[in-house]
Amino acid sequence: MHHLPDGEKRDAIAVIADLEPRRFVLGDVMFFGDPDPAEPFYSPEVDDPATVGVLADALTAAGFSLSAVERVHEQVGVLVAERTA
Repeated sequence: MHHLPDGEKRDAIAVIADLEPRRFVLGDVMFFGDPDPAEPFYSPEVDDPATVGVLADALTAAGFSLSAVERVHEQVGVLVAERTA
């Protein structure tokens, strides 16, 4: 997902939500704080990671609620979302 612009990330999450999974697990490059392009997980030439907040909002808008947020690195995380309806 981290190569997609935020709008396309939201669209991709909505498409997956339409498949009606009970759980959505997203492990990817994402920002927990201010991004540092010098870090090994982020290359501004090819990557367009979102903040955790943008991804959480997209999951919530698609009918999920976050059940876990795991920070692996300042720029890498895992979000677990459960179907609310």
